[in-house]
Amino acid sequence: MKDTIIWTENTELKWDDFIYNENKDLTDNIDAHVGISARYRLTDKIIYKSKTAFVASKSYVSDTTNKISLRIANARFDLCEVYRRKLEKKIDSLRAGNVNNITLEYLAKQDSIFFEKFSNEWTRFLEIPKTELMTELNRLENRISQELQK
Repeated sequence: MKDTIIWTENTELKWDDFIYNENKDLTDNIDAHVGISARYRLTDKIIYKSKTAFVASKSYVSDTTNKISLRIANARFDLCEVYRRKLEKKIDSLRAGNVNNITLEYLAKQDSIFFEKFSNEWTRFLEIPKTELMTELNRLENRISQELQK
């Protein structure tokens, strides 16, 4: 098992990417640990690179027979990529301005802001009643697909 998987448009998480633990109490039987990994530096311009990462050693599954759980994990990974791209657009807009007013702390704060927006949206998704899960999962997957095509 590779510990870190970097998001690409062809990357799809598989059961083997998770640590199996049937005794773990997990929402929707799965916990996909994803995040935005960023490196930045300030010179006379903003040098910024980021990627969406899945960390296998911190990701668990308690039921590998439920294919919906794997769809949910992939939706989480893809949604994180959507927010990473929004963060990149924000950084690009900063690059277009006066970089003398930008600090490393400000760039780090942008990372935190966009990851928090991702986390808040994901928390709202997890609060959906089970009776509406499939409808909302389909809606989320469609929206993510549209966002990633931009």
